[in-house]
Amino acid sequence: MSESIAGPATAREETILAQRTRLEPGVLGLPAVIMQGVALIAPAIAALFFVPFVVSLAGQNAPLAYPIGFAITAALGWVLVQFARKMPSAGGYFTYNSRALHPWAGWLSTWAFTFYVPLVGGPVTAYFGFILHGVLKDRYGWNVPWWIAPIVMLPLISAIAYRGIKVSQEVLVFFGVVEFLIVLALGINGLVDPGPGGFSFSPFNPSHIGSGGITWSGFGLAAIFAVQAYTGWDGAAPLAEETADPKRNVPRAVMWSIVILGLFLVIVNWGVIVGWGINDIAKLPSSSVLPGLVLSERFWGGAWWILLIAFFSSVMAVSLACNNVSTRMWYKSGEIGAFPRPFGHVHGRFRTPDVAIAFQFLVNIFSGLILGFAFGADLIFFFLTGLTLVLGVIFTYTLANVGVYFYYRREYPDEFNWFSHFLVPLAATAALAYLLYKSFSPFPASPYKYSPLIVGLWIIGGVVILAITRARGREGWLMKAGEAVADIEEEADREALPVPGV
Repeated sequence: MSESIAGPATAREETILAQRTRLEPGVLGLPAVIMQGVALIAPAIAALFFVPFVVSLAGQNAPLAYPIGFAITAALGWVLVQFARKMPSAGGYFTYNSRALHPWAGWLSTWAFTFYVPLVGGPVTAYFGFILHGVLKDRYGWNVPWWIAPIVMLPLISAIAYRGIKVSQEVLVFFGVVEFLIVLALGINGLVDPGPGGFSFSPFNPSHIGSGGITWSGFGLAAIFAVQAYTGWDGAAPLAEETADPKRNVPRAVMWSIVILGLFLVIVNWGVIVGWGINDIAKLPSSSVLPGLVLSERFWGGAWWILLIAFFSSVMAVSLACNNVSTRMWYKSGEIGAFPRPFGHVHGRFRTPDVAIAFQFLVNIFSGLILGFAFGADLIFFFLTGLTLVLGVIFTYTLANVGVYFYYRREYPDEFNWFSHFLVPLAATAALAYLLYKSFSPFPASPYKYSPLIVGLWIIGGVVILAITRARGREGWLMKAGEAVADIEEEADREALPVPGV
C-alpha cells in the first residue's frame, strides 16, 4: 500500500493512535515538532561552544566541516523518514530497529542511546555555569560558582516537563526562537563587518588542509564534531504519539530541522571565522574568552550580554528537548517491559511519563553535577557531548541504515526503492566509517582517545546482559519489542474489513 509522506492521516488512523497511547495524543502541530528538532540541535551551543575546538582542528576551514556534516545528516534523516512514515512511536530507534532487524538490535539501540540525549542536559547546564562564572568574574569580579546553574536549571526543566508536553513545547519554542535569531544576527554581523583579512570565501577552499599544521586527520575529527553539531535532528520521532498526523508531520519535521540548521550552522560559523579575521585565525583557539562573546562585544558594544541570553535560551531549549526525547524512550521501553515497568507509568492528569522524568532528573544530576565536580564542567561537556556522544549514535544510526533495507524488502516490497532504502543508507554509513577512521588515525589526545573504549565496553555490556537474559529464559518481553507499535495503516485496514455474519 503506497503512501505519500505528505499524505494526510485518516480519521481512523488518528483514532487508533489515540486509543493506543496513554500519553496526550495529537496536541503538537508541525511547527512545535520542527522546533523540537531545532532545539535539540541547540543552535547557539552547536554554532558557538565548539568553535575553538573545531578551529584548532581545521583552522580557517572549520566552516567547510559543516556542509559535510549536513550531507551526512540529511542522508541519515532520510532513513529515519522511511521508518517514521510507517511506525509513529515514542520508542524511536528502539521500535524501528526492533521491528526491522531483531529485538536485540532495538534494545542495544536504547542501550547505546544512553550516550546520546540522556547525558546531555547535565553537562550543558554545567558548562553554561562554567561560561557564566568566567564572564562574571572577568568583568565584574563576581565569583559565582558554576554549579549554581545546574542546581537552578535542572529542577526547573524537570518541572516544566512534568506539567505536560504542550507546556514543555511552548516554553521550548519560545527559547528556541530567541537563541536562533540572536546567534544568526551575530553570524551575519561577522560577514558584513569582517576582521583582519576581510570578507572571504577561503574557508570553503580545501587546499589549506594539509598545511600550516592542519591535517586531514584533524579535519576528519572536525567533520565528526560537525555531525555532532547536527545531532538532535531526530528529536521529533519520539514525540510521534503526541503529534497530530504523525505519519505526515514527523517526517516533515525531521527534514525541515536538518535543512534549517544546515543553513544556519554554515552561515554562523562562516560569519564567526570571517568576523574574527582570516589573518588572525591561529589566535582563536587560545582565546581566554569564548570567541562568540568577543565578537558580540565588538559588534554590539555594551549590549554584548544579549549573547548570554542566547546561551541561556539554548541551554533551556536543548535540555527540555533532550528531556522530552529521553523520557519518551524510557517510557516506551518500560511500557513493553524492556525496562522496569514503573518507567511506563503515566501521570493521570498531565499524561506525562512521570517516573521517567524523575529518573532523567537523577541522570542529569549525575552527568552534570557529580561528573562536573569530579572532572571539571568544561571537560565533561566536551567529552560527553563530543566524540563519545557521536560514537554512541553512530552505532544506532548504522543499525537503522541496515535495518531500513530489510524492513522494506520484507514488509513493503512494493514500495522498496533502491535509492532510498539501499544507496542512501549505504552512502551515509560509508561516510561515517571514513570520518571515524580519519578521526582516529592517529588517535586524538586524551581524554577523547578513550571514547571508543568506553562506548565499546558499554555495548559489550549490553550484549552480555541480553545473553544472560536469554540463558535464563527471560527474554519473552524483549521478543515483543518489534510488535510494540504495529503499523496503524494495517490495523485500520483490518478494522475496515467486513465481519462475517454481520
